Amino acid sequence: MGRRYAAGSCGLEGLMGEDGVQVPARVLLLESVNRLRVAETMLQNRARARMGLKANDFQTVQFLAAREAGGFPARAADLAEALGVSSAAATMTIDRLAARGFAAREPDPNDRRSRIVRLTPAVARSVG
Repeated sequence: MGRRYAAGSCGLEGLMGEDGVQVPARVLLLESVNRLRVAETMLQNRARARMGLKANDFQTVQFLAAREAGGFPARAADLAEALGVSSAAATMTIDRLAARGFAAREPDPNDRRSRIVRLTPAVARSVG
């Protein structure tokens, strides 16, 4: 599966295929990007299955892990914006993750009305 290329040119103009036809660099780039997407999807599916999460829940875990790694707090509004969902949908996702022990809400030290959402330590270790 996939193309095979003969040794030789490797510049921006592309590569020479086994059949002697030059394959444009943009075609090679698109093929590489598609392979990367397939590999990423496979890895995510395995991780989701291992954790027993639906796609939105897994995206939320990834979002929270990235925010925590960057040292940024995450609120339900941040999640809603990042995933392109309503604040109610983000809250329901956080509720599901909290009920399963994946996430916890904490008071926001900068805003008494707001809550910060964090991964639980065990989940943060398994994701990071």
